Amino acid sequence: MELLPIVTEIDYIISNLRKWMKPTFTPVPIWMAPASSEITYEPYGVCLILGPFNYPVLLVINALVGAIASGNSVVMKPSEMTSHVEKVFSSLLMNYLDPDYFYVATGGVEVTTELLSLRWDKIFFTGSTRVGKIVLKAAAENLTPVSLELGGKSPTIIDQSVGDLEVAAQRILWGKCMNAGQTCIAPDYIYCHEKVYDKFLLALKNKLNQFYGEDKQKSESFGRIVNSTHWKRLNDILQDCKPSQIYAGGHSDVNDLYIEPTILVDVDAKKSKAMADEIFGPILPVFKFKDIEDVVTRVNEREKPLTMYIFARNRKLIDHLINNISSGSAVVNETVFHFSNHYLPFGGIGHSGMGGYHGYFSFLCFSHQRSIMRRDDHMLLDIPLRYPPYSTFAFKIFRYAATIPIVQPAITAESIRSALLWSISVGVSTVAVLSYMGKLN
Repeated sequence: MELLPIVTEIDYIISNLRKWMKPTFTPVPIWMAPASSEITYEPYGVCLILGPFNYPVLLVINALVGAIASGNSVVMKPSEMTSHVEKVFSSLLMNYLDPDYFYVATGGVEVTTELLSLRWDKIFFTGSTRVGKIVLKAAAENLTPVSLELGGKSPTIIDQSVGDLEVAAQRILWGKCMNAGQTCIAPDYIYCHEKVYDKFLLALKNKLNQFYGEDKQKSESFGRIVNSTHWKRLNDILQDCKPSQIYAGGHSDVNDLYIEPTILVDVDAKKSKAMADEIFGPILPVFKFKDIEDVVTRVNEREKPLTMYIFARNRKLIDHLINNISSGSAVVNETVFHFSNHYLPFGGIGHSGMGGYHGYFSFLCFSHQRSIMRRDDHMLLDIPLRYPPYSTFAFKIFRYAATIPIVQPAITAESIRSALLWSISVGVSTVAVLSYMGKLN
């Protein structure tokens, strides 16, 4: 999850960058013809990339790759919570990047605050919604364009039409428990149909033991919480629950920064600490539902999530959920995998973020799309009716012209001019030949 997506992203961009960099020719309205229009891509300039703690390599380098592909210079600021990664970035990384164009800034909140006080050509931030608001406010002072990759409470909805509860359970737990739940697109809570609710809970519990064994703290496949502050926040969620609400797990150890993968049931969706904010840890509340419209209402009462997971085979229900619940992305019968699909833009909406990146969309994210229009300067191409004094007749002519189909990009001012010159040349040559033949006769 930390390195493989970077390698595949770099390979994909290298293979396609030459094609992406070429101008994109677009159609021209007929009343502007003959003309050509195109979109060119140029770098913003000097960009600031602010990285998070949960995937400190992936989420900085992934953005950096897009910035480099688009021709920008970059200042990177890794999270101070991952001090070892900071050291690697500031030493090893700079052995491979030109320090005149790339720089790693290290330090705490005061360094980030100082960086945000400067004027940048583009800011790319990954982190919490709370800090995202601070970044956006600072960027507004200089009208700096911003991409925000934030988080939110991403729901998972399990319908009674789900094909295989065992598969659903293991895919959901994999997405929830990787990196000890510290993943922005991890399933945050579950709504499960009452007809499969009990079976699904049992499947979850069995998969937990299969993944991490009876003593999960000894498992080498399960991570730890980043620091004591975040551990305390998650432990408070566990302490807020009654023993009857902990279906599985519930153990914690501050000395090891360990929070056991925990399944919660029968918690209050409005009052429980587990449902107040994004959990960002290995704690998973599961709710029972009967009417899917109740689920739609409850999810939409919250801010728009970064993603939504649906486990079902009922295509009508799947489309209904996708069309009626807004989210940064939607994934059917899978979790988290879509992040590494560089053919899709990754990003949020509303409080879960703005802008998207990955693959071609990273190139666009760090590029200014510049519009260019070209026309010939010949007097014959200037319609007198466009100039004062204006008349009702002239307006009618232009209004009619606006209804005529557009000129496709293949028909440009240069191609029309060449065609006209060629036609004139052929005509003159034909007249000359006929005239010569007449004299012979």
